[in-house]
Amino acid sequence: MPFIYIIGNNMKNFIFLFTGFLMLQSLQAKNTFPSQEIIKKLPKDGGKKYNRLVFEKSPYLLQHCENPVDWYPWGQDAFDKAKKENKPIFLSVGYSSCHWCHVMEKDSFEKSEVAKVLNEHYVSIKVDREERPDIDSVYMAATQIIKRGHGGWPNSVWLNSDKQPWYAATYVPKKQFISMLLELSKAYKEQSKDIQKQADMISRLIKESSYTSISKVTPNLNPKNQVEKSLVQQFEHFSSNQTNGPKFPPHRMLEYALSSVSLENNTKLLASIEKLMETMALGGIHDQVGGGFARYSTDGKWFLPHFEKMLYDNAQLAYNYTLLYQKTNKQFYKQTAIEILEFIMRDMSQKEGGYFSAFDADSDGEEGKFYLFSTKQIEKILGESASEFSKLYNITKKGNYTSEIGEESNGNIPFLNNILIKNKKHKEWLKKLRLSRETRVWPLLDDKVLVSWNGLMIKAFAFASKVFEEKKYLNHALKSVQFIQTKMIKNGRLYHSSRLSETKSKGFLEDYALFVQSLITIHKINNDSKILNLANTLTSDATELFNNKDGGFYFSGSDNEELLSKEIGESDNVTPSSAGVFIQNLIYLSQKSKNNNYLKIAKEAISFYFSFANRSPSSSISLIQAYNDYLQVPQKKLPTKQKKPWISKTVAVQKFPVAIQAKYQDNFVTLQIEIEEGWHINSNEPLQDYLIPTSIINDSENLVKLGTFSYPESRIVEMEFADEEIDIFEGNFKIKIPITFLKNKGPFSLTFSTQACSEEECMSPEKLKLQF
Repeated sequence: MPFIYIIGNNMKNFIFLFTGFLMLQSLQAKNTFPSQEIIKKLPKDGGKKYNRLVFEKSPYLLQHCENPVDWYPWGQDAFDKAKKENKPIFLSVGYSSCHWCHVMEKDSFEKSEVAKVLNEHYVSIKVDREERPDIDSVYMAATQIIKRGHGGWPNSVWLNSDKQPWYAATYVPKKQFISMLLELSKAYKEQSKDIQKQADMISRLIKESSYTSISKVTPNLNPKNQVEKSLVQQFEHFSSNQTNGPKFPPHRMLEYALSSVSLENNTKLLASIEKLMETMALGGIHDQVGGGFARYSTDGKWFLPHFEKMLYDNAQLAYNYTLLYQKTNKQFYKQTAIEILEFIMRDMSQKEGGYFSAFDADSDGEEGKFYLFSTKQIEKILGESASEFSKLYNITKKGNYTSEIGEESNGNIPFLNNILIKNKKHKEWLKKLRLSRETRVWPLLDDKVLVSWNGLMIKAFAFASKVFEEKKYLNHALKSVQFIQTKMIKNGRLYHSSRLSETKSKGFLEDYALFVQSLITIHKINNDSKILNLANTLTSDATELFNNKDGGFYFSGSDNEELLSKEIGESDNVTPSSAGVFIQNLIYLSQKSKNNNYLKIAKEAISFYFSFANRSPSSSISLIQAYNDYLQVPQKKLPTKQKKPWISKTVAVQKFPVAIQAKYQDNFVTLQIEIEEGWHINSNEPLQDYLIPTSIINDSENLVKLGTFSYPESRIVEMEFADEEIDIFEGNFKIKIPITFLKNKGPFSLTFSTQACSEEECMSPEKLKLQF
C-alpha cells in the first residue's frame, strides 16, 4: 500500500481545522532580543537558555531562540546530522506577523513535552519564509500536493536528509501534533522504502509543477480583454457588504485599471474603483488613528482587520490611492495616500534609509490590543471632544470589536461611515490618540529590510512626489535607494535581506525586478543618468543570473542555493509577478538605452509565459501589462520604394500570427505571406461550411480588375479541436495577382481576409488592408 494511504487512514483526526478552533492567546510580542555582546559569548548550540536560532538575524527566527526545541536554521549542519543519525527532518516555515505561527509556538514549541519528542526523534529546522522565499515556495508546493491544494502558515513539512518532502501539515494542536510526530517517526524507520518512494514522487511533482502550465505561444489580446471585462464585476464584489470575508485588497487589478485602462468614457468602471477604495479607506482595515492598512479584512465589510501591517500592502495601496487622486483630483484619496506615506516614514523607516517589513497583529498577548480604544480611554484622552469624536468614528460603550472567532470586548476600532476631509480639529484628535497609543506595548516590528518590498515602497514615494509635488517624498525614496546601493550590493551582486548591517541571501528575481522598477519610476521623474545606469547594470546582470534556457526566467539565480526545484514565478500574488515586472523593465530600458537585446529578451519571455496568461488572466496582470507595454514600442517600418509619387511598391502589415509583405510591380501584386510556426490559416476552399475561407478582396473595383490567380497548395490535416479533417495553409508562401487598371493608374487597395488557429485556440477573423 502507498505510504500516504497508510497515513491518511491512521490520522484522519489530524486534518487542519481552521474554523471552530478555540484560538489560544499568542505569546506576548518580544520587542528585544539578546544583545550582540551576549550572543558572542554563547556556545555553538546556543547553550542552556537558547538554541541555534539565537545566532540568526531574522526577527521571526529570534522569536524562537528560547524554545526548548533544538532548532537549527536551514543549512548543511542540519542535513548532515539527520543523515548521520538516520532521523527525519521536521521543517517549520512561517513569518513574524503570522498569528497562527505564534499560536503553534505557544501551544507546542514552548512546551517541554513537544520539545522532548522533536529533540529525540527529529532534526528540527525553522525558516523565515520572507527571508527565504525560494525555500517557502518549494515546500509550500509540497504541502499543496500532499494536501490536494490546501496550504498555509505555519507550514509543517517532514523531509528526509536529502531535503525531499514526504508528509506535510499546517497548524496542528499540541495533542495531535505529539501523536503525529511519534507515528511519523516510527513510519520513517519501519516503512523507509515506502517513504522514499513517496518522497521521490512528491519531489518529481514539485519539479514538474513549474512547467505544467508553461509552453511557448504567440501572444494575443484575449487575456487582456477577459481581465478588462471582469474588472467592474470584481470591484463590485470586493466592495459589497453582502459578500463574505476574508477580503484582501486587489492591488494588481486596481493598478492595472487605473494605469492601463482608459477611464475617460468608462464611468461605470471608475465608479466601481472609487466605491471599493472609499469603502476600504473608511473601514477598520484602515488604521484611522495612525495611518496605514492592515493586511486584510476578516469580514466582508472591510471593518474587522487581521491586524498585522505589511510593507508590501501599504506600498501598493499608497501607489494606487495616489493614482486614483491623479485620475479624479479628489482630496480624500490624496489624504489617504499621504497618511500611509507618513505612517511609513514615522514607524517603518530606518534612519539610514530602507523600510522595515511588518508589524505583528499581536501585542501584550492579544491580537489587535494595540489598536483598540474603549470609551473611557477616549474620554480620558480627548476630554470634552470625546463625544463628538465617538459619534464620528462609531465608538460605543459596549465596543464595536468582536474578534474573528467571536470573542467580545469593550474595545473599539475607529471607522467612518462617510468621506471625511480632515480639518485641524480632526487631526489634533487623532494625533492625541496616536501619541497615547504609542505608550502601550507595541506589536513586534519585523525590522529586516527586504529589497523587493522596498522596491514597491520606493516606487510609491517617488510617484507621490510627482503627483503631490512634494519633494520630501522623492528625497525619502532616494535615501532608500542609496541604502540598498551601498549596503545591499556586494561585489556587484544584489542581496535580498538585511538586518543590523548584515545581509542575508543573494537576491532573487523579485529583488532585481521590483527594485529596478522603482529606479525606473524615479528616472521618469528626474531623468537622472546615474539612476538609469544603475537600473541598466542590475538588469543586465539579472538577464544572465536568472536566464532559463527553456524560456522565461528562474526565480532563483544561478548562484543561489540549489533546491529541489527552480520556480519560474509567473503569477501575481501579494506582490506583482517578478517575471511580469522584469519584462516591463526590459521594455522601458530597451527604449531609453537603445538596447535592442532587451527588447528581444522581452519578446521571447512574453511568448514563453503567455500560455499561463491565457488560462489564468486574473493572476497574470503583470504579464498582461508587459504585453501592453510591448505593443506600445514603435515598430520599425519596412523601407518603401516608389517608381511614381502616387504608388507605394511595398506594403507591410502584421497581425499575429500572420505577416504580409505586398509588392506591386509591372501590373502584378505579389503577396509574401508568413505564418508563425505552430499556427495555420484556413484554405481558400475549406472542407467545412462553418470555417472562414482565406480570400483576397478587391476594394477598388471601380479602379482595378484582378486577373486569374492561384492560391498555394493546401494541406489536409487532423487537429485535436476538430472532429474531422480540415484544409489549411501554413508556413511561408507567395500569391501573384495580375492587376489591370480600368482608368488611369492610381492608388488602390486589396484586403486579405483570413482566420488563424493553432492546436489550442483560434484568433478572431481578420481583414488586413493592403493599400498601394
